[in-house]
Amino acid sequence: MGVFLIMIFFIVFLLVFNIIFIYLFFKTKRKLNRAIFDNVNLLVKCGKEKEQINPENICYKLYKNVKLSKNPLKEIFDRQTEFQKKYAGFKQEMSLKERLKWIDKNWRNLCIEYGEMMLRLPYKEWKNYNDEDFVFGGKEKLEVYYEFIDIAHFFINIGIYLGIDWRMFYNLYITKNKENFDRQKRNY
Repeated sequence: MGVFLIMIFFIVFLLVFNIIFIYLFFKTKRKLNRAIFDNVNLLVKCGKEKEQINPENICYKLYKNVKLSKNPLKEIFDRQTEFQKKYAGFKQEMSLKERLKWIDKNWRNLCIEYGEMMLRLPYKEWKNYNDEDFVFGGKEKLEVYYEFIDIAHFFINIGIYLGIDWRMFYNLYITKNKENFDRQKRNY
């Protein structure tokens, strides 16, 4: 009788756990999908689907003046950390709750930037594209690249709020990349 009760308790526990997990998963997914949908609708309503989204953007003018630093990854993390400190209120001593709030916010913004990048590319799998649809150049190509960089900004922000600096990011990336290759060799 005791084993039977333990099994019933365990099954009920698993059911409740799965229901909570599914609820939280779909709640987060709905919020994320809603943010992407709203952003895409706003862009389409404004008639800016293929135009430069931010007409004040002068990145393409600044691009030619960039000089490679001795440690580009460190410079990227340092610059993004400084930006977060100055404009987003990032502090090293933030509580876990505050960090999670910012991680969530940056994840949603990353997804919105992904939507903006995809609007500039022929991405609809239900539509037949010609090779010419994938040819773009000049400012349009650079705008796609800058949308990708906006994604990277939010990705790096998430790392910053997790406490990852450039050196840790590099080491984690190299070890994970090596493991991914090793897993493929092991038919993972």
